[in-house]
Amino acid sequence: MGAGRSGTISLAKILDGADNGICKNVPIPGLDRASRNLRDGLVDDPESIVERLLLPRAYKYLATNEHNIYGETQESLGIFIPAISRKTRAKFVYIHRDGREVMRSLMNWHNRVVGNIYRECSTPGNLSSEALLNVSKLPLELDDSDYSRPRPKPSENLHSFWMYLSREEMCAYYWTKVNEIYLENLGKIDRAQTIEVDYTLPDVNSVCKIIEFLELNGIEDEKIRKCLDQKVNSFIGFDPEVNTYPHWTSWDGSLRQSFWDIAGDMMSLLGYDANPRARWKPTNYGTIWDETKDLDSWYMWMFNGRINVHNVFFQWFEEKSLEYSMQEIADFGSGIGYEYSQYFSNRTYHGYDIAKHVVEWANRKNTNSNHHFYCTDYICEDIDRKYDLVISSGTIDNCYDIDQYLDAMVRVSRRWIYLTSYSGWFPELESHNYSFNAEQNCFYNKLSPRKVKDLLKNLGCSHITVRKLPTLNNTIPYETEIFAKVG
Repeated sequence: MGAGRSGTISLAKILDGADNGICKNVPIPGLDRASRNLRDGLVDDPESIVERLLLPRAYKYLATNEHNIYGETQESLGIFIPAISRKTRAKFVYIHRDGREVMRSLMNWHNRVVGNIYRECSTPGNLSSEALLNVSKLPLELDDSDYSRPRPKPSENLHSFWMYLSREEMCAYYWTKVNEIYLENLGKIDRAQTIEVDYTLPDVNSVCKIIEFLELNGIEDEKIRKCLDQKVNSFIGFDPEVNTYPHWTSWDGSLRQSFWDIAGDMMSLLGYDANPRARWKPTNYGTIWDETKDLDSWYMWMFNGRINVHNVFFQWFEEKSLEYSMQEIADFGSGIGYEYSQYFSNRTYHGYDIAKHVVEWANRKNTNSNHHFYCTDYICEDIDRKYDLVISSGTIDNCYDIDQYLDAMVRVSRRWIYLTSYSGWFPELESHNYSFNAEQNCFYNKLSPRKVKDLLKNLGCSHITVRKLPTLNNTIPYETEIFAKVG
């Protein structure tokens, strides 16, 4: 059992290969309409529904086959769990998947195949010819699948705004509510009857745990691996006339926020938000910086390519040093501290970077006892000291969370922060733009000046400046310059 697009069909296919059991995928008659009616209070006897719609087929299969275990999957089972438990000796396999992955998959399924996910949404979507044909052939009153999807009740905050939500927001609500229904009803039965598995990145071991729990025989590891590799019920082979909905690593700041506003509590409950500062950090993020390079030459090339930007900072620092004590500096995304370690030779200078080999090289080369380099993800890991100034030159462009990056800088500073964004100056952006390169495991971001100002203000900063910075480079004529006083 699980929300749609969570892998239940893939798992059902694997389990159906057991020597001593069968597992049916959404057998007829379904429970879609009955589940909605039960949730809405239109019927009040779930046991009679189970006896009428579910048990007859289970008994039929068991009577006419050599198997002694019957299983099935359909997302509408959740609300019937207590009734099924009372009527049978059933075991329940509850799988869930990262809500962002489910939302994306639902959007793809809607646009490319079915066209019927929350038909009341104000926009039809970017439908393929197949999806358009499928939804046009299915009258609304016969669409049990969409009818069964949960909608906010009058007591819920989203009820009065429902018709104004985007389909993405509706899908985020769907994932949240369906998992809420499963958890609520699984909590009403003996825990020994249930196994819960994160199916975001399923592997042979996790499936084997399910097989063992169900006491199934004859499913070999290689068959499991083959089925997982086939990506059952995925979009492989579909006509790519409609662009694939972007992976969550490329959602803009607005979509990130709207998803989290709706699904954040459930993401936390299911273990997908163990560290809120790293909630948008992809697996293997930053491997591009693990590549071995001629570090001196590479950082010299990067520094010289933005020489005017660096000189503007040095001038800013000289002016601010006349007013404020600037003896201790932290540099986020420091690399080897090229030129900066020399510039700050008579001050405490600590560089922070996520590339281990870069940090090791920088420390080997360093001869200044007041300087040191640390390998850490400063966005999501704590730094146990504060600095007069925290700087970052052209690194926020490649981070996984712009807001958390700024928050980390403010958190570690006692006086000022100063940073630049090399990707350009984008005053028209209403939210941050994220673009993820999966081969490099690196982001290429565009910052919204308005969002930066708003965040720094909310973090208690003053003297906030966000402006375009001339680069004297025709390729990128302006960068974004940001500085603010902390506290």
